[in-house]
Amino acid sequence: MFSFMHLADCGLKNLPYGGINPETGLNRRFEDVEKNFSFCVATAIKNKCKYFVIAGDINEERNPESLLIERFSSHVADLISEGIRVIIVAGNHDVDSSKGTSTSISFLKSLGLLDTYISDLRPSRFEFSDVVFHCVPYMFPHQVMRETNDEVSEWLKTYINGVKLSPDKKNILVTHYSLETTFYGLGVDEPVLDIDCLSRFDYVALGHIHKYEMFSSFTGGYTGSMFTKDFGEENMKFVNHVVVGHDVHIKKVQIPERRFIQIDIDGVGVSNTDLMDILSGELDKRNVSGCVLKVRVKAKKRFNPKIVYAMLKNAGVFHYVPIDWKIDTNQKVKKLTTGDGVVGDVDIVDGYYKQKPDNIDTRDYVIDTIGKWDDVFLGIEK
Repeated sequence: MFSFMHLADCGLKNLPYGGINPETGLNRRFEDVEKNFSFCVATAIKNKCKYFVIAGDINEERNPESLLIERFSSHVADLISEGIRVIIVAGNHDVDSSKGTSTSISFLKSLGLLDTYISDLRPSRFEFSDVVFHCVPYMFPHQVMRETNDEVSEWLKTYINGVKLSPDKKNILVTHYSLETTFYGLGVDEPVLDIDCLSRFDYVALGHIHKYEMFSSFTGGYTGSMFTKDFGEENMKFVNHVVVGHDVHIKKVQIPERRFIQIDIDGVGVSNTDLMDILSGELDKRNVSGCVLKVRVKAKKRFNPKIVYAMLKNAGVFHYVPIDWKIDTNQKVKKLTTGDGVVGDVDIVDGYYKQKPDNIDTRDYVIDTIGKWDDVFLGIEK
């Protein structure tokens, strides 16, 4: 029996939100992400894992800053010092699509570190006493002598179906490609895996998709990203502690990631004072202390947001983004009909002149009236 950690999409980078920590000089969200990675390393050590598997995208960009390389390497050294073997495949963010001659993790391979196994530019097979890791890094079409992503998908299907499995050891597939079923109907043009190829493996460690999802047609799936990249992503983040014996058991471990919260406020038809009361109640109900927050306000017109930002600061929000305004342009529509049908444009204009008080400028009166009737177009510029 042995166990391993499966994670992916670490995304080490100076990220938006949070600004600079004046005490360390580091981007606060980078500190968050590094803390998440450190948690995964500590969890592997605590559970006496034999392997630590990263299914792609150590970095968010091809040329990471030296600081990010230094911090990541120090955590890898912690794993190696505990006798944990580290298996890493390159993800699409690790690979330079214009060259395909190196990746942002290739330096680890060139160092020849003990117990570190890198699959960066071509598929690799890492065999140990109890398991074989079949690793397929993310590769662009020219790297496999193909021209289109569809052709890469066919190449992947042929390659994975042709992988020679060990008859007396566990076989684990590690790759950064996503499943064909993930993008059905979305028109996404990128290489995908044929889901029918995967059931022959004892476990499939996937990366690339940022949401956690395990599958019933095979054992394994996506652990999702290690951090919340932006609003719209699922805030709860996980890694898998996979225990392998006669059967494979997946223990889903939650990463203590900073929360991203979005609050929607409908301020149409209420005073600014009432709107502030609504927002205050939402802040109390959501317990927003320490979170990254976005407030979306629906209103008839914008107002000075300083009072809102002051409330968010007093509530202990880690970082808030500018208010996302949703201006309601739907006014009450005056029915332009008579008993005989719809009133014509000429009749409407004639009616304006007849109703206009003598002491009001004609142009101002017409413009004011048109502004109240959203479904009327008279061809008069304001």
